[in-house]
Amino acid sequence: MTNYNQLLSSSLSLLNIPLVLPKLNINKIQQFNYPMNQINTIAIPFKNQNNSNKKKATYIKKKFDPSLEIPNKPKFENDFYTPRFVKGRGLNRIGKCPCCPQQPGTWYRTKTSAYSYHLSSSHGISSSTLKPYDKPTKYRIIYIDKISKNQNEIIFSTLLKEDNTITISDSYDITSKLWPSPYPAMDYVISKDAYCNKCNQWIILKSNALSIKRLYKQWWKHQRLCSNFNRQESSFS
Repeated sequence: MTNYNQLLSSSLSLLNIPLVLPKLNINKIQQFNYPMNQINTIAIPFKNQNNSNKKKATYIKKKFDPSLEIPNKPKFENDFYTPRFVKGRGLNRIGKCPCCPQQPGTWYRTKTSAYSYHLSSSHGISSSTLKPYDKPTKYRIIYIDKISKNQNEIIFSTLLKEDNTITISDSYDITSKLWPSPYPAMDYVISKDAYCNKCNQWIILKSNALSIKRLYKQWWKHQRLCSNFNRQESSFS
């Protein structure tokens, strides 16, 4: 080992290579009562006191409650499509039907066609206008006369005025108020028809239906298809 050290020192002297050691900045070193002879071996970098007093900002992420009912305002006064309360978010967002009884209420997904299909097929509410579909301009009853046994018909226009003071109820369905039946109570009725002025056709309704939903179900279906067809024609023209 001694021979190796002597050889190394002699080679450095022949090459004239100075031995340079790095200098330590004593001002940036915290000695922590270490002796000066050990300052080359143990050193801790100095920390700025101004930066050490700063506290990092902590952000508390609140958990979202999917069962929380969030109020939702309608677009206008007679808006019967926009849900008054919603739950969840994203694809799991559901809305309470404003036409069904609000207690306990019926909930459907708003991001899919479940919500719009329910309002269209069960209450006759359009998703484009946010209002009920257009009502028939004429009504027709085809019946059989008791005396002559002949088939007769009666065509009349509705004499019922629209009620603009319909509000959402907690106890009953408001479909019967949105869609009142103008047909009189008659025996031996064959069919009840409604006239559409958009396509100039008579739409056959459910003659033996006891509820308003079953009576106007074919009319709502026809209005949905007819309004979409007219909207496409107006866009191409």
